[in-house]
Formats: sequence, C-alpha cells, structure tokens
Amino acid sequence: MRTKNKILKDRLIDDLNFFAHNKDVPLNKLQVIGTHDSACFQLIRGHNGLALPKYVRPLMYFLPFVDYFVKKWTVTQSMKISKQLELGIRALDLRITYDAIRKDFYFTHTFFCIKADKLLDDISCHLAKNPLQFMFLIIKPDFAHTHTYTPEQDQKFQELLNSKLGTFFVTKSLTPNSFPTLQNVLTAKKNILCNVATSIVTDWNWGDEYFSGDWVNTTDDEAFYQGVKNFVISSEPQNTISYIPLMKTPDTETIKRDIKPSLLCSSDKGDGIYGWSKLVPPLLDRLEKDSESENFSINVNIFFVDYIY
Repeated sequence: MRTKNKILKDRLIDDLNFFAHNKDVPLNKLQVIGTHDSACFQLIRGHNGLALPKYVRPLMYFLPFVDYFVKKWTVTQSMKISKQLELGIRALDLRITYDAIRKDFYFTHTFFCIKADKLLDDISCHLAKNPLQFMFLIIKPDFAHTHTYTPEQDQKFQELLNSKLGTFFVTKSLTPNSFPTLQNVLTAKKNILCNVATSIVTDWNWGDEYFSGDWVNTTDDEAFYQGVKNFVISSEPQNTISYIPLMKTPDTETIKRDIKPSLLCSSDKGDGIYGWSKLVPPLLDRLEKDSESENFSINVNIFFVDYIY
C-alpha cells in the first residue's frame, strides 16, 4: 500500500491508471479514501426542520458564538461533492433525514446541509461525465433523527435513491456468491457499490453483512493510532468491505465534561485535529511501517477523512 499524500492522490485522480493497476481486483480488495459526512460542506441556517429549532435560529443571528458552534459541529467538508470526486475521493458517507414540515429528504449532520435529491443529481451528473470512476456509497439515517425516521419514509427514500442512481448501482446478481472485480463493474457500466442501512432487501443494496467498520473515540494521539491499528489487524481475515474514519473525536463523556474538544476538532484549512494535511499521511506512513515490521496486512478498504484540503 502506497500511502504518501501525493502518491495516494495521484492514484485516485488518474482513473485510467487506477483501472489498469486494479482491473482484476475484487471490490473488497480495493483501497480508497472517502469523506466522512460527505454532504456537510454547508449549513442551511434558515431551515425550519427539526434539526434547527425555532429558538436556535435567532440566536445564530444575534449571538455569533452560537452560529460558530453550530457550524463547527455540522460542517465537516470544505468542498462540494463534485469537487471531492474530482480530487479523487472514491467513497461517500451520507446521513439521511426526513423533514416532516417540507415533506422532503435532506442530508444532515444533526443540522440540515443539503436536499437529498440535489446531491444525488450531482453524483449522477459527475458519473455520467466520468464513466471510468468507481465509488462506494454508504448511507445511514442521521443518528440525531433516527427516532423520527419511519419505515414509510425509509421506503420513499429507497425509491428516491434508486430513481436517481439506480442505473449506476452494482447488483449482487452481477457476480453471484462473490464480490465483482473493478473490470466486471465498469464493463457493465456500473459505478457505485451502495450500502444503505435499511431493512428493505434489494439486489442493489449491499447490506451490513458485506461491510464492517469501527470508530475510535479519543483525542489522544497514541490511543487513536493504536485503535486504528487494532482495527486494521482485526480486519485482516474478513471477507467484507471494511472502513474506518481517520478523525480523532472525543467520546460522549468528554463532550459532556468539556465541549471545547468538539469545537477544536475541525478546521476547514485541514490543520485541525480532524484535518487531512496533518493527521492522515503521517498515520498511514506509520501504519505501513508497522505492517512491514510486525508482518500484518493493511486490508482496510476505505479510510474516511474530514477536510481533505
């Protein structure tokens, strides 16, 4: 695994080169960089949905620190989806919420960020122009709104998702009993392997039995690295698509005790506790060196990051 910042970016941006080197590789053996809460590159401040209560909106306008906190909590990316994909991101992490007032779906991170159909149209438009690009798409109900997300809304969202991106979805019947190769899917003009958290069974939704992931909740450098390393080692024998976010985040008790770590975690300049520029390349370099000296393989498929540049 080549992990230096420039090399990794070049491999992902150059689709012809990436395809040439990986065409016979099963999808569960590919390694890509993805964005965490990919849709959260903006904040809809005037939204009337449950995620932005009436008492919060005026405070955001008149008390700057409230607006600062809400934005810091919500926004995890600095670029629109199309730009993320242009730069080489090949996995998207989206959180869906249904707005009962507007009767529409939004991608959110507690607070509302963008209408779902608009973002799905952007993905469709990008892939239509870039037929050699392949990506993983992981969608879950936003944790802050799971209590209001009903089976009926879930059904409607599956229909919306399929209507927007269905022609790009890799189906399980394409290569029964095994993961298809990159060449299998691109030859069939299928560009997305989709995992949606739902009880609805479809041929195009690769359920949780095909995926495995973890999250390391700590802001301590060494504890975070060891948590990532332990997940990498434990993923080695699994025949799934594995993923792990590369963001140091405080656990719930830390947030309750002191909110400052949460506010310091993100930086749209990529130099915060989250950011790509300071955290990810050194971590991957160290992981690669440890894998060579300790004789373990790096079989994680997706490393999710915030603020890639």
